[in-house]
Amino acid sequence: IVKPFFVRELIARVKIQFRQAQPPARPIQAGPLMLDRATCRVTLDGKPVSLTATEFRLLEFLMSRPGVVFSREQLLDAVWGHDRAVTDRTVDVYILRLRQKLEGENESLSFIRSVRGFGYSFNEDPVQSARQPAAS
Repeated sequence: IVKPFFVRELIARVKIQFRQAQPPARPIQAGPLMLDRATCRVTLDGKPVSLTATEFRLLEFLMSRPGVVFSREQLLDAVWGHDRAVTDRTVDVYILRLRQKLEGENESLSFIRSVRGFGYSFNEDPVQSARQPAAS
């Protein structure tokens, strides 16, 4: 950068360098479900699953931390951000939509586990843990 320079230009150039230096995001696989961060696509048994941007962010957050139980508040902060105009019941609606799109009528799959009184977690092995009641 040639002097004099603007701080905004410096920040923009540094951000570009960081983006270029990062390796491409690797897909996340859980049984028949694959989430590709680079292309923002989700497939189930090789078939594309149509998700909204928010559904994708929620699924990506859960899949990148399998087995960890998150409260509704934690999910709201992570997916919707701190400056949000939604309630904790919004998480329940989005979880329901994800379950419908990913599991449908297939009772042998259970990707998202409810933990009564606390929140949700992503199952690492959705086939093995299908429809098992969550521990309290």
